[in-house]
Amino acid sequence: MTLLLRKIFNFFRSIKLAILLITYIIATSLIASLIPQGLGKDYYYSQFSSFFATLILFCKFDNFFYSFIFLFPVILFFINVASCTIYRIYHRRKINVKEKHGPDLIHIGLLLVLLSGVYSSFDREESVVFLNKGEKHNLRNGYQITLTNFDIETYDSGMIKDWISDVEIRRNGEFIKNYKIEVNKPCAFDQYKVYQYSYRKTLNVTLQDKNGTQYSLDQGSAFNVEDNNYMLSDIVTRNNSNEMYAIFDEYYGNNKTNNQIKLALHDSIEPYTVEFVQLNFVSGLNIVKDNSYVIVFFAIFIMIIGLLMTYYKGSNKGVQK
Repeated sequence: MTLLLRKIFNFFRSIKLAILLITYIIATSLIASLIPQGLGKDYYYSQFSSFFATLILFCKFDNFFYSFIFLFPVILFFINVASCTIYRIYHRRKINVKEKHGPDLIHIGLLLVLLSGVYSSFDREESVVFLNKGEKHNLRNGYQITLTNFDIETYDSGMIKDWISDVEIRRNGEFIKNYKIEVNKPCAFDQYKVYQYSYRKTLNVTLQDKNGTQYSLDQGSAFNVEDNNYMLSDIVTRNNSNEMYAIFDEYYGNNKTNNQIKLALHDSIEPYTVEFVQLNFVSGLNIVKDNSYVIVFFAIFIMIIGLLMTYYKGSNKGVQK
């Protein structure tokens, strides 16, 4: 039994196992970082091919950092590092080597980092919300976030330069603060961080026929003229002008043609006239609550102390490696 336990212990402290786990964790984490996390099944099928969407959902890459295929290797790596640390301390005491605790502190700091990752997976709260100007979103502990304004800055070429959300934070109805959130400039309050995640367009076009009947269209809605259907796909503005055009893709039966029509306010395509065109941008905010940073900071502090102790002049004299 003792021999079996020794083999098991040696397996868990194996360098080969450590390299395998580190390679797996880094590789899969990099892949997961390229895939938006925590969104609905329909999102992945709309953004990826059917094959890749199915693969993402099957492999749990839609919620990777909370999945078994991430947490189990991390737990194994924790056991691996813990086994190495225990063996190191036990072996050095057994052969009466003078204690040098720098490397031990580095190992302990690494263990705390791994613990923080597992803790974060169970305790972390994260959500993505899309808000129109004036809309509110309620958080835990009585907090409420309100989008007061949303701007999109562009370069002269028309390419998007930045997205900026102005938000108001209240708690139990009491005003806390106003924040301006930009890409890579989140706002932080209490244990929350709010990131500028994305944006999306909302389209609204109203058509009126000769009888005065009105038809409201949003993105993906369509109207038909004789044998052709016209589906609303976008709204664009003319350069240096506030004039907006509704873009419709043409379909013949169920088949999309290569034609588009562009209709401005009061333009007509028999028997319809455009009576209203509105383009609105909705802000996408990523709201994160994660308390594991306290453990991470403490772990980093311990690792720095360990590095200083290890590499301090003369600290490794007489140490047997």
